Amino acid sequence: MSLDPATFTAEEFDAIEANGCGGKGGWVKVPDHVWADDCNAHDAAYWIGGSRKDRKQADADFYDATLTRCDDAGHDWYHRLWSWSYFRAVRIFGGQYFHSGTQRTRADLDRAVAEYKEAE
Repeated sequence: MSLDPATFTAEEFDAIEANGCGGKGGWVKVPDHVWADDCNAHDAAYWIGGSRKDRKQADADFYDATLTRCDDAGHDWYHRLWSWSYFRAVRIFGGQYFHSGTQRTRADLDRAVAEYKEAE
């Protein structure tokens, strides 16, 4: 069974170095706006990885989550435009951050957490 980014704990996000919005080590700090949690879930989906289809689904899930957050908060067209911009950015620039190949498992995540704790 594959991992679900929606079930990751704060410690698990830290262990995989989820960093909110923006690419890891990127030279541009992208504002989180209201989507830090959605960006972290997207980071987790990229960490889990898989096929091109999995990446496309991760990006679509991210876009849907940001739009839902806009709707729930009553945000206007401006925030929806930012949502679309973030989606387009991950589609265009995100490929280098996606773990291509076999999806990571619960055992991989547990190992990442153990290594994270050891490094603290």
